Amino acid sequence: MKLIEKTIAFFSPGWAAERAKGRHILNMYEAAKPTRTHKAQRESSGANVSVAHSAVSLREQARKLEQDHDIVSGLFDKLEERVIGSRGIHVEPQPLDLAGNVNEALAEQIRKKWAEWSISPDVTGQFTRPVLERLLLRTWLRDGEVFIQLVRGNVTGLNYSTKIPFALEAL
Repeated sequence: MKLIEKTIAFFSPGWAAERAKGRHILNMYEAAKPTRTHKAQRESSGANVSVAHSAVSLREQARKLEQDHDIVSGLFDKLEERVIGSRGIHVEPQPLDLAGNVNEALAEQIRKKWAEWSISPDVTGQFTRPVLERLLLRTWLRDGEVFIQLVRGNVTGLNYSTKIPFALEAL
């Protein structure tokens, strides 16, 4: 603080605070305004390039925070609860016939197959669909990305957990 600010602060602290606030706002505005002596520096590459160098570090820090701090873990738990819920994302099939009406018989068949597949949708057979959805959401929130491979049909060495030849492989 300059001598005049110190003097004003001694006699009128409120006025000094207002002056400091005004100076701060003015400095922020001037810092963003390009002039002859201050050329605005711009990012020439995209956001992905900027983050690529630090992505591994950010991901590791996020994982460490989740492991070490109950607040972070609790935050992820609440987000899982609000986004996915305990029963998973609800899907209501509404197949239409040629006239544009919902085909109830086909919808019921789809519901039954969906329920059967939801018991064990992953290639390992370890997770139910709601648990897998929560795991994928948590990974996406923490790491910023999640990868899934869709496995269909006859695959050498893979025994599907259900009669439906389709599974998800979380990578």
